[in-house]
Amino acid sequence: MLVSPEGKEYTYAFEFETTNNKAEYEALLTGLRIAADMKIEDLSIFVESQLVANQVQGLFEARQPMIKQYLEKTKELLRSFNSYTVEHVRRDQNKKPDALSKLASMTFLRLAKEVLVEVLPEKLIVQKEVADIIKEEGEN
Repeated sequence: MLVSPEGKEYTYAFEFETTNNKAEYEALLTGLRIAADMKIEDLSIFVESQLVANQVQGLFEARQPMIKQYLEKTKELLRSFNSYTVEHVRRDQNKKPDALSKLASMTFLRLAKEVLVEVLPEKLIVQKEVADIIKEEGEN
């Protein structure tokens, strides 16, 4: 998920299976490519994986060959930005992207791959109020 300084959100999902850390790197690389294409110069990066955050910050080294490749590609893309920060975000503080990842993991065999979400500010049908009927004795 990319969020502009104005709060506009751009959401992307993956259709392939992968491990958590590889998925985190895939999301990071995709976001970096899009940010570079948009000519963004200063970037704040929030990742759910503390391992990935620490590897990108240079605090931890990558040991698995595939993760090393992800880290190298990430560092290569990061060089195209004037500045960037990388911050770990706990899953309970990352509810929207977490919900989107669960949605993306569902199988939509016959549905479009693009999911549009619209937030409705109010009900489309308003229930009419009915006044109480009072029955009086005698003439009225």
